[in-house]
Parts: sequence; C-alpha cells; structure tokens
Amino acid sequence: RLPRPLRHLVQAASVVGEPISFPLLKAAMTEELPLTESLLEEATAQGLLHVGSIAGQFTFARRLLFESAYTTIPPTQRQGLHARIADHLVEQLDSLGEAAIHATAHHAYLGYRDERALDFLLRSAHQYRIQYANRQAIRDAGRALEIIGSLPQPERLLDQRLEALLFLSQSYEVLGDLGHAEGTLAEAEVLLEDCTKPELSAQILTSAATLRLMQGQWVEA
Repeated sequence: RLPRPLRHLVQAASVVGEPISFPLLKAAMTEELPLTESLLEEATAQGLLHVGSIAGQFTFARRLLFESAYTTIPPTQRQGLHARIADHLVEQLDSLGEAAIHATAHHAYLGYRDERALDFLLRSAHQYRIQYANRQAIRDAGRALEIIGSLPQPERLLDQRLEALLFLSQSYEVLGDLGHAEGTLAEAEVLLEDCTKPELSAQILTSAATLRLMQGQWVEA
C-alpha cells in the first residue's frame, strides 16, 4: 500500500497521461498534497515512474496501476483534475506552441465540458488533418459537435458546427468512408444558408462537389 502522497501522485499522473512532465503533474496535484522534486524522485525510486527519453519527462512503469488509479477517481474530482491541467496548458499555450494543442484539447474536453473547449478541439482536429491523423481528427471534431449539441442555444455556434462537420467529412473521405463523408456534408449543406463565413461556405461546397465527382455524380458536382 502506497503512502498518501504517492497515491495522490499516481492518481494525478493517471489523469495527465503520458508523457508526464513536472509542470503538468504539479498543475494536477492539489495544494494540500503538492508535487515536490523529492516526491517525484521517490516515485521513480519505487518503480512507479520511468525517466523518459526526453529530459524532464516520465512514463508509467506499471501501466495497469495507473489505469486502475484513473478509474478509482470520482468523476467530479477527475473532471476537476482535467480542468486544472487544461487551465495550465491554456496559460502556457503561447510559449508551448501548436505542439501542445492536442493535449490542451483533450484536457479541455474532459475538464471544461463546455464552450471553452471548442476552439481547442477544432484547432486540434485541424492539426490532425494536416498530420494525416484522420481518425484522431474525427474524434476531436466529433467531440466538438457533442459539446455544441449539449449547450443551450446551439444555433449561435453554427460556424463552429460547420467547421467540425467539414473536418469530419474530409477525414472520412480520406479514410474511404464515403457514406459518412456524404452524410456529414449533407448536414452541413442544409445549414449553409446562415453561415457567416464565406470562405467556410466555399470550402464545404468544394468538398461536396469533389465527393460527388468521386461518386460519379457529374451533374450534381
């Protein structure tokens, strides 16, 4: 059985995910049981964490322990830990750059669960598209749509909804799932009349025409 500070470290690290860095782990831990260099050294000495290949990073030494620890955290507390990590990443995003956008989107989605997560999810989906990580782009665009649908007056977020639908359709198309690509574009086309971004409207219409050409629908394209 681990001492309480180490148990808290394991739980916080399970929320941070790999790779673990001192600043992120510190952000996740509470003021009551703060992270210290000596506590981190104790965690590595006891075989809980491995020193990563990149300086200042750590990985799970006993993965099942951390996976189990994550499930033992009460949902409200777990959401709060994700929110603490998201707050830290948002504050540091200018210095961290786009390399941190995926982690920011992940923790904002699980921590904020509201409109604050949308911009990060859409930026993350866009980055994944550029990186040809289409399944991850589908996940983050889908998460953006999920949040929009859960908010009051979702119609005020029409442009963000259209952007997410565009990312979904483009990613499905690359993966060869033309049925889902067609479905998401059809939903987007119905909403285009009220779009306030002409460039976004043009992108959606161009994607729809391209898809119809791929399907041999020359007249519709």
